[in-house]
Amino acid sequence: MESSKYIQHEEQLKAIDKLKQEAAKFNAGVRSARRANQNWDFSLTVLAVLLTLAITLLGGLTFEGEFENGKRKYIIGLGVCGVAVQAFISAYPMRQKLNGYRTVEARAKNLITKIESLPSKLTEEELDRKSSDIRNELCLLRMEQAKVETSSSFEDGTFTGLEKSVEHQLEKAAT
Repeated sequence: MESSKYIQHEEQLKAIDKLKQEAAKFNAGVRSARRANQNWDFSLTVLAVLLTLAITLLGGLTFEGEFENGKRKYIIGLGVCGVAVQAFISAYPMRQKLNGYRTVEARAKNLITKIESLPSKLTEEELDRKSSDIRNELCLLRMEQAKVETSSSFEDGTFTGLEKSVEHQLEKAAT
């Protein structure tokens, strides 16, 4: 009789450990997506600043020879690149996604803590109920992550938000 209780206890520990591994794997995926999004946001912001700086320097400096005559082409080219980068930053909600990923990641960490704090000895009914609750919560987190990942300006497979933003930026630059 004692050995069957021991076997059940070992199975419970394995079930709890499996839930913890599943939640930790999910959390690692969310963390990775958040970091990638954060890196893109930072890179685009730095690129926009560098393009603005280059345009300002080219506009303010005077050169001799052929470069002075072609300087306007370089300024226009850099300006178009800067407008495109700014339009992409405006159209693609990276910072909003970043906040969404942070929220999902924090909730996943809380779920891992909840799993770790489960008592090592539970009745079979308690284990089933808690496992079900944890799986439901993990499912909700996956749905929330999917919402974060799909929140963008895509409509009908085209990046209409980017197109509208580029048009707006070009109109603004023309005036």
